[in-house]
Amino acid sequence: MIDGPAGVTLAQSRSSEARAALDELKDALDICLGELSDARRRATELSAQHDDGKSWTAMAADEAPR
Repeated sequence: MIDGPAGVTLAQSRSSEARAALDELKDALDICLGELSDARRRATELSAQHDDGKSWTAMAADEAPR
């Protein structure tokens, strides 16, 4: 067993780093899921507007620049 600072083993240090990386991945996935949910909601809104008779061109012209 190799000890590092304050008696922390190399295995413990790597485990801690892996856990931090996994937590970071989960946070990024939460952001992606939120953005995908927003995009799906917007697609549903656009479909409804088109079903109500609004043209694709008019909807595109109404979009705010990003």
